[in-house]
Amino acid sequence: MTISMVKLVSGDTLLADVIDHTETEIVINNPISVIVKLKHAPVMMSHIWMPFDDFDNYYNIEKSHVITEKEVDEEMVLYYNNCIDAIHDSMTSTESLMPSTEKTAEDKFEEIREQLETQYHYSANTVLH
Repeated sequence: MTISMVKLVSGDTLLADVIDHTETEIVINNPISVIVKLKHAPVMMSHIWMPFDDFDNYYNIEKSHVITEKEVDEEMVLYYNNCIDAIHDSMTSTESLMPSTEKTAEDKFEEIREQLETQYHYSANTVLH
């Protein structure tokens, strides 16, 4: 496994497992797009480069579309592996990424109580029956 940073002419910066080089192409697997934001300190953010259906995602990129490519250090390899693991976990998870819109009985009661307090201006000394 050779994890490399690949800068494309499109402006995308990829962190990917470089599988093979030919005269005209490089073959990469599981690329993630990397962005560095400058807030108080540089922060690296990443996301899936191209949405995929399978865990192994091979792409052939023409070398004419590559500005530069460089192997990364162990810390970046660890970052890459953590990102890929998180992506894989979220793809195989049965949990929904959308929050549940169903309200519990307690939530409904609290909502009604707040409406009544607002409507009738109840105070701390008022008891609801």
